[in-house]
Amino acid sequence: MFFINAGRFRSWLVALIGLTALGVTPVMAQYTDGQNVVYTLTGSTASVSISASVTGSVTIPATITTGGNTYSVTSIENYAFRNVTNLTSITIPATVTAVGGAAFKGCSSLSVIRFLGNAPTFVVGFAAFIAGGGTFDDIASGARLFYYASATGWGVPLVSDGIALQSFHTGTALTLVAIPTVTGVTSSSSNASYGLGSSVSIRVTFSNTVTVTGSPTLTLETGSIDRTAAYVSGSGSSTLTFTYSVQSGDTSADLDYVSTTALALDGGTIVDGAANAVLLTLPAPGASGSLGANKAIVIDTVRPTATIVVAPNALKIGSTSSVTLTFSKFVPGLTNAALTIANGTLSAVSSADGGVTWTATFTPTNGITDATNLITLDNTAVFDAPGNAGSGTTDSNNYAIDTARPALASSITISDTA
Repeated sequence: MFFINAGRFRSWLVALIGLTALGVTPVMAQYTDGQNVVYTLTGSTASVSISASVTGSVTIPATITTGGNTYSVTSIENYAFRNVTNLTSITIPATVTAVGGAAFKGCSSLSVIRFLGNAPTFVVGFAAFIAGGGTFDDIASGARLFYYASATGWGVPLVSDGIALQSFHTGTALTLVAIPTVTGVTSSSSNASYGLGSSVSIRVTFSNTVTVTGSPTLTLETGSIDRTAAYVSGSGSSTLTFTYSVQSGDTSADLDYVSTTALALDGGTIVDGAANAVLLTLPAPGASGSLGANKAIVIDTVRPTATIVVAPNALKIGSTSSVTLTFSKFVPGLTNAALTIANGTLSAVSSADGGVTWTATFTPTNGITDATNLITLDNTAVFDAPGNAGSGTTDSNNYAIDTARPALASSITISDTA
């Protein structure tokens, strides 16, 4: 005679229906992590199974690795944490897209629920014919559900917004709290070119007020060496200000940060009013909301250089020469004060192309005979548009001057001997 234990069969059937509702194929392989969370392993995915021994604050990982294999945690099964009264906090990764019916029913101490991704599907259909109730039925009074402000699918109130009928059956006191996320990055500095020693102010705006401790940084794309902008102010508001100091070798045609993960804590914290760590993900560089899209800031630390040509380079009485200074880049505001002129005078320098080429007329001093003469430019007195000064000095080609009138080498004496 073969007998079936009705109680065990019913428990098996309930589990089977729950797994099927979540799209999970029932298998025997299971894994228990250090938090006593039990996972059912299927193919390359894992679902959180009945975990009656958890306690305190639990964080479900996005992946688990066991037996040399890595599994993505994609769902929480029906009844997974039912009546686990010692569970106080649960953090659910963005990889979880389905949460089973009665998964947290009766977790009377559960007061903090964190979802790190979009709103999952709450599976409750079987609760209509199997005792169990909603997903978060009978949790702690005044519990809060935290989600990132940029996530989709969350709404208020939960019980009527279509997320799932009866998911929060007796959880009407449950409060939804949006954890701040970055909404945009810009700069209070003007759209312009910035050179050595300049400072650029960068502002990161969140969807809500944040509190900062320590010294977070923002890594910028500045050429061969990426520089960091240091946190300056903004704690207690929704906008944090960072300052970037331009250094030698930095370059950018349109300043932006290096990636969506460029905002780093560096040992500090950025949290909301409930001490939740905010989402630091930035808009993609160049995309809408990014620094590059919002501003047109150029970083240029290349120093200007010059050549000086005097032609013709042999001057006599009454002659003049054209002097041409050609720079490697635009140099606005050049004056004769930056030039040293040997044995002559120079008309005021002027430019017809915005500052790359400057010309003037050299007039030699009368009464001079000198075969070696130079016009010298003090490059440190020359500045390009971003404010970079030149380095050292630049000499013109040599020019010779002979403006001395002929004179008798000795006196001539005329005598009358007739």
